[in-house]
Amino acid sequence: MSGEIIQKMKHLYDVLITKIFNDGYDGLTVRTVAELAGIHHSTLYRHFKDIDDIYESLEYYYLALINENIAQREEPTLTYESTYSFMQFVYDTKEYYYVLTQKQSFRNKLVSRFDDGFDVNFYQSKSNSDSDYLNYFMLIGSLALIDFWIEAGCKESVEHISKLIFDTCVAIVDMHHKKIDNGEK
Repeated sequence: MSGEIIQKMKHLYDVLITKIFNDGYDGLTVRTVAELAGIHHSTLYRHFKDIDDIYESLEYYYLALINENIAQREEPTLTYESTYSFMQFVYDTKEYYYVLTQKQSFRNKLVSRFDDGFDVNFYQSKSNSDSDYLNYFMLIGSLALIDFWIEAGCKESVEHISKLIFDTCVAIVDMHHKKIDNGEK
């Protein structure tokens, strides 16, 4: 894709996010988005069948940005640095994150994307049958905390939220490992 096309798509997505963020998704049409983006609606219909198709394209765009953010890290597992990097990304794209995560289908894609990197065994190789449950608990809990942070207007700093998420996950992992060390199931 050429740089000009990429810029036009980003503009389209920005307009779509702003419209949904301010007015919601219900009643949104291709024609409305085209008008707001300064694009003739027939141009959009050549590439998208309906507003849901544009929205799905937006989801893939944002997931690609997340993948790009993750690919820039030296260590793919959960560290304070990786947590901070992701939280800075979320802060920089908070309208996108907030709008997209309102739909369960996108939350499921996000959970699937992070499932491998959110590992209860991220700094020690101890595992038992509870590990998958704890991974999911930490991931869903972290996403809920991010939602609350954004809804509260990102009053706390990226550093503070990153530390809160990371320290909570470390505490859960430590508790889990002590349980394993004590022979508990």
